[in-house]
Amino acid sequence: MRAALKWSGIVLGTILGLVVVALGVLYVASNLKLHKRYVVHVAPLAIPHDSAATVRGSHLAHAVTGCVDCHGPDLAGTTIIDQPPFAVLSAPNLTPAGLGAQLSDLDLVRAIRYGVAPDGRSLLVMPSAVYYHLTDADLAAVIAYVRSVPPATHPLKVTSYGPISRLLLVAGKLPVLQAPLI
Repeated sequence: MRAALKWSGIVLGTILGLVVVALGVLYVASNLKLHKRYVVHVAPLAIPHDSAATVRGSHLAHAVTGCVDCHGPDLAGTTIIDQPPFAVLSAPNLTPAGLGAQLSDLDLVRAIRYGVAPDGRSLLVMPSAVYYHLTDADLAAVIAYVRSVPPATHPLKVTSYGPISRLLLVAGKLPVLQAPLI
C-alpha cells in the first residue's frame, strides 16, 4: 500500500512538473513573438491643421477605417476583449489625456500604416494591413483628426494574455500581430 502511494506521488509530481515546464516554455515562446522588434523607416507626412482635413479625418475614422470601433467614439480607448482565461485587450486612449500626448506624427504613421509601436513591437489587432493602402492625404487627415480630439479618459483594463491566447499565438492560430503581415 505504501509503495503504491509512493509511486502515485512520484507520477503525480512528474506530471505536475511537466505541466509547469510546458507553461514556462509557452510563456517564453509567446513573449518572444509578442516582443519581437521590427524596424520600420517612415517618411514624414505633412499633417494639415485646417478644419477641412479634420472633418475628412473624422469621416475616415468613423465611417471608413473604423478607428472608433476599437478606440471608442471619443478615441479615449475601449476594452475590446475581457475574457481573462483567454485575454484582456484594451485599445489605447489616443487623446491628449492618454497615449496621444506621447506619440509623434511619425509614431502614428508607423502604427496606422505598419502596425508597429514606437518601441518596434507589433501592435495587436491593429488592422494595418488594411490601412497600409490609405493615401498619404487620407492618412494625414486621420492623424489631423486624432490630434484635434479633446482630452478624454475612462478606465481601461490592462492588456494581458491568458494561457489559451498564448498557446494559440505560439501555434500560429491567433493572427493578432500585424507587423509580420506587412
